[in-house]
Amino acid sequence: MLAQYETEAIRLFSVDLLALPGLLQTRAYTSALMRAGGIAPAEVEPRVSQRMHRQRILDAAAPPQLTAILDEAALRRPQGGPRVMAEQLDHMLAMARRPHIELRVIPFDHGGHAAIGGSYMLLEFATASPLVHLGNRATVFLDEPEDVAIYLDTTANVRSAALEHEPSVRFVAAVADEYRRG
Repeated sequence: MLAQYETEAIRLFSVDLLALPGLLQTRAYTSALMRAGGIAPAEVEPRVSQRMHRQRILDAAAPPQLTAILDEAALRRPQGGPRVMAEQLDHMLAMARRPHIELRVIPFDHGGHAAIGGSYMLLEFATASPLVHLGNRATVFLDEPEDVAIYLDTTANVRSAALEHEPSVRFVAAVADEYRRG
């Protein structure tokens, strides 16, 4: 269901605290993340393939605008080890060169922020009301205006807390270099 909503959305705000955004993950990172999360071994590959399939929306002729807002913790948590993380961050940096992808990092030195309660995705549509996806172990969609309003406010708050795109790209590149150096 999330994949369908993503294809219909014109703008996506992915706010991620402990893991990197699913739409920007590499196969190796996704696999390591799922294994660490206790996904049954037989389910890992089908789920990884599903996530890789979802990412095709970023290659569409008219892709949605993606703003990926990351807490520094997501960059520092070494899923799969240093090599996997360096490759993952290099992949995110390559994706961030696309005009429809904005990368924003909230560094540790900022302190707390409005999204500290959990990761989410806010989806905006051309002709429908916004929708919020809360996905961890279970998938939940919020569409009631008062529920969505909370996440609209949270998104505005974390955008202002995060570094702008270019400083965020430099930040991610520096962390990738740290992983390469081991």
